[in-house]
Amino acid sequence: GAFRVLKSNGLFILGAMCGEPKGRIQKIFDPITRYLVRDGVAGRYIGLPEGILDEISSVGFCILHWGVITFEDSEMQDEMVAYAVKP
Repeated sequence: GAFRVLKSNGLFILGAMCGEPKGRIQKIFDPITRYLVRDGVAGRYIGLPEGILDEISSVGFCILHWGVITFEDSEMQDEMVAYAVKP
């Protein structure tokens, strides 16, 4: 949806949980779909950075910069930040 509504040269900024699950969410994480599943209902997606970047690129965005914020010795989930532009 973001690609469709952005004008040419529009900036897309993404923040997303990524990586391997940490802490309590490990119990409800489905490693096949990479979704958190509660009572049989898929909720939050926790992708791998490479997969998230592939998704952004595959719809037509050009990735300008990206990185992962890791929280060592914490149950906080890693966070990916990416900046992409619509050509």
